[in-house]
Amino acid sequence: MKLITFLLISLFTFVAQSAVVVKVSDKIVLLTFSEKETLDIGDRLKFNDTEIVITRVKKSKAKAIVLNGEATVGMILEPQSEETFASDETSTQSKDPSLVEKDNKERTPANEELMTKIDEGDDWSAVVTLMSTHVWRGLDLGRGQPLVVGALNYQPASSFKVGTKIYNRGYNSNSRNDFYMQLIFGKTLGISYYSALYTVPKESISSLQHDFAFFYKSFRIGLGLFPDFFKIDEFSYYYIKWSPRITSKIGFISEVGYSIPNTEASFGFKNYLDYKAGLSYSAEIAKVQFTYNNTNRVDLLDEKINDEVFAVALTVPL
Repeated sequence: MKLITFLLISLFTFVAQSAVVVKVSDKIVLLTFSEKETLDIGDRLKFNDTEIVITRVKKSKAKAIVLNGEATVGMILEPQSEETFASDETSTQSKDPSLVEKDNKERTPANEELMTKIDEGDDWSAVVTLMSTHVWRGLDLGRGQPLVVGALNYQPASSFKVGTKIYNRGYNSNSRNDFYMQLIFGKTLGISYYSALYTVPKESISSLQHDFAFFYKSFRIGLGLFPDFFKIDEFSYYYIKWSPRITSKIGFISEVGYSIPNTEASFGFKNYLDYKAGLSYSAEIAKVQFTYNNTNRVDLLDEKINDEVFAVALTVPL
């Protein structure tokens, strides 16, 4: 029931282009609003006799103090003026000193937990992705079958992030479980590591993968290693990714990699290049990706192996 209420509130927020109360503690309220606009510290919003003033903004959420009336969960508040909301960059510069003083006075044990949550931002996030198949380094590991991927992230600070992903095609099917973490410097430069455990229950086979990468904005360069690729032999790879934004909603996807099987005879193919190109579209409630994947992989007789795959992925935040 709480999930349904939250989804309805979120949907209405995007449609109405206004702020919605999602939590109340004493005179402190937590708001959510559309990412198409931003609230500014000091903005006053009103609904009938209820009036609030914004004291802190974090992405698409804000903290406010009730000045008059009573706020309730689900209440939709509108700005008192028709001025465009200021950007996030200028919000901290326009804070009224009197609001800081009042903010501190309102920091009581009853609302400490709520205020701390706004101060630190949302630590936890989760998404679910439906993929048409699982393509990795140009290899269709999903064998053309759709699968569901669940991801859970924890980011206690803007410079550190950890998470896990679970890829599954159903009961007793091949699966992949990821653990990853990122260290971010200045919001644009960082390093990442992830490990992935692949399992094939029917054959009692598991395989562990390690991946290290450096990234700057939408550019990423990395390398990885399978110490024992599905009980065959060592398998290593290098890659470069570039995924810039074309518009606020449309992004470009590109990736080139070079894979090296340790013993060609064991794998049945030689070193090869893999490449990916596509587009992504991001809306408020979902993100969809379309990609074309292929390689120049050949077998031991130099016969071309057909690795051409068109893939689609739909991601929905929870």
